Amino acid sequence: MSEGRRPSTAALTEPAAVRAAIVAAAVLFLVGFLVLPLGIVLVEAFRKGLSGWFSAISEADTLAAISLTSFCVGKQRKRRVFPDL
Repeated sequence: MSEGRRPSTAALTEPAAVRAAIVAAAVLFLVGFLVLPLGIVLVEAFRKGLSGWFSAISEADTLAAISLTSFCVGKQRKRRVFPDL
């Protein structure tokens, strides 16, 4: 590249309003599909406060589900580290 030549700005051919609209659409998508459901789950989980959460997390079915999930995650990690197992 010669010293008098400037790099191409072909990547920025869209007007600023179009780029802002694309960014706004991406942010709305993230809020709608990630943040909002997570917020709803947290509100429902803590509706009865921490005591309600602790009583729900200490039920036998909940502990069994957590145990099964941990077991499956451990198996997947073992397969990635030791693919022959």
